[in-house]
Amino acid sequence: MEQRDYFNGIYIAEDSDGIVYRWLIHRGGLSLLPESDYGTELIDLLDLNIKKFRLAIYEIKKLCKFDVMKGDIIGVDDVNAVLTKSQELARNISNSREVTGELLLAAIANASAITDDHTAMYFLNIMRGAVEALEELPYIVKKIYGLMYDCVEFDDPKEWYEQEIMIEKELFRRRYRSEFINHIGRQQFTKYMQVYFFDNCADYYSYMLIKFASLHKQVRQCRCCGKLFIPINKKNTMYCSRVFNEKGQTCKEIGPKIMSKEKNKSDPMLEEYERVKNKNYKRYDRQNYRSDKFKDRVNEKELSFDEYQEWQQEASAARAEYLNGTLSAEEFGKVINKLG
Repeated sequence: MEQRDYFNGIYIAEDSDGIVYRWLIHRGGLSLLPESDYGTELIDLLDLNIKKFRLAIYEIKKLCKFDVMKGDIIGVDDVNAVLTKSQELARNISNSREVTGELLLAAIANASAITDDHTAMYFLNIMRGAVEALEELPYIVKKIYGLMYDCVEFDDPKEWYEQEIMIEKELFRRRYRSEFINHIGRQQFTKYMQVYFFDNCADYYSYMLIKFASLHKQVRQCRCCGKLFIPINKKNTMYCSRVFNEKGQTCKEIGPKIMSKEKNKSDPMLEEYERVKNKNYKRYDRQNYRSDKFKDRVNEKELSFDEYQEWQQEASAARAEYLNGTLSAEEFGKVINKLG
């Protein structure tokens, strides 16, 4: 098994404007990452295809099906197979999202650094720890998506911070490791500065969320692609800057044309879209936040986070294509009602 690389992870420092400076520690080496900000880190995380990631974790879990109480024997090769697959998955993420991938690798390394108690459970615990390290990513994506989506519903993001974020005990109970230093590796600073160190996704992105929310910035849902984004100014921007179609046009470029068509058109398909959108959100909401008010609907099929997010983005994009005249009413209807 690969030995633990101590202190693998991400150091960050911040300024008063929310700019984040980041240093990557890997195998004892230090590299300076591009500057970022809280909102960019969060939105980039939410654009990750979690459904594919979950499927990959499921395949790794199959390698962990041992029952030591029944005499199943686990060898070094079994453990290495799980660690290798876990690291491969993390490195694949790192190809497009370096910070996320490196945090996963650090968490996997931590999972394999437990003390050998010379029992069969030692190997099993390493494998389970690697899987749990991976599972933290879809967990925190789901958590942050729900809270960021809630911000869309608030006219004043300060109210969102006070009413939604400040009551999230899990976020504030996490221990975000902080220290004052005047150097990182060989990089010297002119004065001591406060830095934070992270070696897992849950802590890193929870911290990003707390800091972002404290800035009282607005979150929007793009009327074209359906994804969340953060406006660069306080204007009532309804479209993001993501590329929307094969022509390379962005949501911001084609959005106003679509909005104009929508305002001048009373269309039953658009009414159906709004009805199903509200219905599916309630189904997702029940699955995640079940309460007594939903007791009379427990027999209605609920939606997982993956199902809801995938449908919501696909249906929003189909709505834009329908209004743009590139998707028929029949095809639009199939997308809207694909979840039943």
